Amino acid sequence: MVEAHALLANAMRLYFGLVGVWGVVLGLMKRPVDSSYRGALYIAFGLAVVQAAVGVFLVLFGPRRPEDIHYLYGASVIITLPLVRQYLAGRWDRAALAYGLGCLFMFGLTLRAISTSVAVAG
Repeated sequence: MVEAHALLANAMRLYFGLVGVWGVVLGLMKRPVDSSYRGALYIAFGLAVVQAAVGVFLVLFGPRRPEDIHYLYGASVIITLPLVRQYLAGRWDRAALAYGLGCLFMFGLTLRAISTSVAVAG
């Protein structure tokens, strides 16, 4: 299960980076959030939730625990997109840029979470 958690972390890192760049490009081109990008955001959120579920399973049944800050990074990844949506309430003119920057933030959080994981730490 630790291997699945590590594999999902790498998938998240790549996916959040790509979706973040896509959103920034859409935003700089002043394009709206279309259904393709919205679907990519839903997948990003779903990927984060699945990763958190695997992480909770590892906390309960795994042999070792990561550094405490690892949990903060994981929780921050999950709440980023809902916070961006709340920030955008009623202001949809630059939504793609905001979501893109949010995904790049999630990319950075994922890198930090990987650096504090059990596989790296011990």
